[in-house]
Amino acid sequence: MHLAHVERFVVFQAQNEWLVTCRDRTQITFSTREEAETSALNAADALPLKDILFPF
Repeated sequence: MHLAHVERFVVFQAQNEWLVTCRDRTQITFSTREEAETSALNAADALPLKDILFPF
C-alpha cells in the first residue's frame, strides 16, 4: 500500500548522490536512484496502517 509516500518521503538527486528526505527532515544518502526509491518504499511499507491513513 503506497498511499502516503509522497507526504512522507521525497527522493531527489543532489550532485552525485540520491537523498531520501523523511517527513521529520531526516536525510539518508544513496549512490543510486534505485536504492533511494527502494529504501523510501520499504520504509513507507513498514509504517503502521494508521500512520498511512491518518498521518496527522
